[in-house]
Amino acid sequence: MSELKRVEKCVIVGASGKDIGKTTLITNIIRHIKSISDDKIYGIKSTIFHGDAKFDNYSILKEDNMSGKTDTSRMLLSGCEEVYWLKTDMESVEKGFLEILEKIPLESIIICESNTLRNFVIPDLFILLADEDQTNWKKSALNILDKADLVINIDRNSELNLPEVSTFLTLDKTKFSLIG
Repeated sequence: MSELKRVEKCVIVGASGKDIGKTTLITNIIRHIKSISDDKIYGIKSTIFHGDAKFDNYSILKEDNMSGKTDTSRMLLSGCEEVYWLKTDMESVEKGFLEILEKIPLESIIICESNTLRNFVIPDLFILLADEDQTNWKKSALNILDKADLVINIDRNSELNLPEVSTFLTLDKTKFSLIG
């Protein structure tokens, strides 16, 4: 693995497991950014495939579906200029991500949904959604838990109650930071 790449104006959202609210949080972040900034926002979702992937190393799909039925479509509907879905094996994550970065204009805001990307990228913020009651955390989440700038605990036994983005996230001209 090469040296970690610093990506400014980037937020990565990961999670301890599936269906925990990552995309909901991401769409809330996108809408919040749109309300306070004219910067263009680009979305990236990274999915790691193990074993029987039907492509060589990685593929990049640009979302154009506005149905709102997929995570990437929801990101697009929330205000992203473009959204890319990186489908990759573990060995090609970094290469695929760097290829997507070449498509994104400098000074743009980048919002990513991924655990694994945090192994290759240093974002302004890495937010991890965690279900404390979950006993089978994704290995990718356990590997990057100590890199989280903010851990948001989710109670799956109650209605999804994510914090209001404006209570924890701020953006100046060059970077995101936590409030407080």
